[in-house]
Amino acid sequence: MQPIVENSIHHGLEDGGCINVVIDRIEDKYLMISIKDNGQGLTQQEINQILNQESHHANQIGIGLNYVKTMLNSYFEGDAQFRMESEMDIGTTVTLIVPIILD
Repeated sequence: MQPIVENSIHHGLEDGGCINVVIDRIEDKYLMISIKDNGQGLTQQEINQILNQESHHANQIGIGLNYVKTMLNSYFEGDAQFRMESEMDIGTTVTLIVPIILD
């Protein structure tokens, strides 16, 4: 979560901005962790560039996010989800959905 929260602080906050972190259960099988900022937001094209690391700016943001995606897929063997949604002038939300593992 650290790279996601760090990106929200660095790129998503301006004066008076805030970050909300919400953790919830889905059917006692998954945890849903959402990190939302109220920054300027991103276009769908910018999200795609970030997730595919297609520009210098995207590389600055996307390295940490892509590392998180890679670790989620590796650790949970493809059973985790990574979502990034944004609206201009509203903010950006990154959501992680991971299985609950009880040992």
